[in-house]
Parts: sequence; structure tokens; C-alpha cells
Amino acid sequence: MPPNPPSDANDGSTTGSSKSSLLWAYQLRKEHIHLVNRIEDVNSDLLSCSSKATEHQQNLSNLERLVKSLQAENYSLKNEVTVVRDRFTASLDQVNKQVAAATSSGQEAKEESVAKLERDFEHMGLRVKELTQGMAELRMGMAGIEKKCECLAMKQMQFASWQAKTSPPKKPDTISETDGHGKQAGAGSFTQMTYPANEAAISTMTESMVPDSMRLHPAISPIDLILQQIKQDGRSLYEYFTFAAELRSELPRRKQEGHMVETFFDGLANDKTVKMEMEEYLDALGWIWGNVEGFCRHDLRGYNTRSRTRPSAAKKSRVESMARKETVAKDN
Repeated sequence: MPPNPPSDANDGSTTGSSKSSLLWAYQLRKEHIHLVNRIEDVNSDLLSCSSKATEHQQNLSNLERLVKSLQAENYSLKNEVTVVRDRFTASLDQVNKQVAAATSSGQEAKEESVAKLERDFEHMGLRVKELTQGMAELRMGMAGIEKKCECLAMKQMQFASWQAKTSPPKKPDTISETDGHGKQAGAGSFTQMTYPANEAAISTMTESMVPDSMRLHPAISPIDLILQQIKQDGRSLYEYFTFAAELRSELPRRKQEGHMVETFFDGLANDKTVKMEMEEYLDALGWIWGNVEGFCRHDLRGYNTRSRTRPSAAKKSRVESMARKETVAKDN
């Protein structure tokens, strides 16, 4: 603060000093008021900060207690998680063992089922094989029985023929009377012979009916008897074909194609050229009876007579031409 002015100054200087003092006093008061306000503001701020600090301290204490509580809960949860993990591991191991056991038992059951099926199939195959063998033996037996029946029929026919030749002639009345009875008896014996109840009994019966003095030749089946008759024997080609066709109608269907055609071909004996032409014709079209009929129905005798002096190549071309015509005619 400036010093007071000296007392020995004049009035002008005194007046000026008092004014400046007043200014200084006013200014000081103003600053004092300002400082007081500032101090009050600082005090209020200090109080507010103190209260906030106290509040924060309280919050920190609460947070510390909360952290401790969370730590305790975390430790407890950690222990529970460890227990649950141990239990899950134990349960998983048990489930794995059960799955392994089930897989092993399922594999064993599968292998056992497959082995059983294989055994069943093998047994079924053996049964089928046995049945096949049984069927083959049955067919062979049936064929043997059929042959024996044919042999018995031939023996019966031979015996009847021999008896007819050796028996003395009878009177007409006796013959007429016995004719009907003989037919009935013959029909009955033929029925018994055709449908035998006992094969051994029929064989014994037939052998007992044939005298010892009569020499029995080996039995020939009716089919062989028919086939033995298929020979040309001086007939023309068409007459031979007509004769063979009549005999062919008496054969069973299984013998009416290949075997019959071969027998017909082997029976050709009058003309070797005709036989060669037929062989070429059948080689071109096939060895079936229809082709034999086509060959015989064509006027081949004149052609064969004309072709005897020609080369074999020309004959072959003519046969092939006829074969083609025959094929076209069959297709139409």
C-alpha cells in the first residue's frame, strides 16, 4: 500500500491525495469482496469435493466387498465346473464302453447271422443238388420203365404172333364165340400191360407165357421198327417221300424232325446224284422236314438228270438259287 502523502503539501495536492486514497480504498474493497467471494466459492467446492470423496470412498468399499463376493462365487463355480467336468468325463467313458460293447455284440451277431445264412444256403444247395439227382434218377427210372414196357409189349406181340402161327385152326362157331371174348381179354391184358401195377409181376407173367423152346430176340422199340422201314427200295423220290411221310405221322413229335430227316436221307439209295443234291439243299436251308418236303415236291429229277454233265459249281449255284426261292416262298 502506498505511503500517506506528507502533511506539508498544499491544498491541491491534498485534494489529489484524498481522491487517490478513495480510489485505492474503493479498489481494495472491490478486490476484497472479490477475494471473499472466491474464498467462499473455494470453500463450497472443497466441501463438495469432500462429500464426493467420501461418497467415492464408500463406493470403493462397496466395490471391494462386491469383488470379494464375486471371487468367492467364482471359486465356488470353478469347483462346481470341475465336478461337472469330472462327472461328464466319467459318463462319456462309460458311454464309450457301452457303444464299444454294443458294436462288438452287433458285429458278432452280424457275423453269426451271415454264417447262419451261408449254412442255410449251403444246405439248400445240397438239397437242390439232391433233388436234381433224384429227378435225374427218376427220369432214368421212368425211361427204363418205358423201355421195359415197350419190351414187354413187343414180347406180348411176338408171343401172340407165335401163338397165332402155332395154334390149330378152330371152327367158325368157336372162333366167333371166342372172338369177342378174346378181344375183351386182349383189351384187358393190354390194359394191364400198359398200366402195370407191379413191374416184376408183369415181367414174370410174360416170361412164363413164352415157351422155353421159343428163342426171344432182343426187344426192338416201335420207333425203331418204324425207322427201319424208311428205305427207298426201288420207289421214286416222290413215292419214297409219301411213304416216309405216312410213317412219320406215327412217330412222336420229338422224332419227327432231325432223326426222321437223317433216316430219310440215309434211306436214299437209288440215285447218288439226288442224294448229293438233297444234301447240298439241306445244308443251305437246314435239316428239317419242311425242306425235305420242298425238295421232293419240286421237279428236281429232270434238273438232276440235266445237271449230271455240268460242273459242280453250276449245280451248287442252282441249288442255292432254289434254296433262296424256297426261303422267299416260305416268308410270303
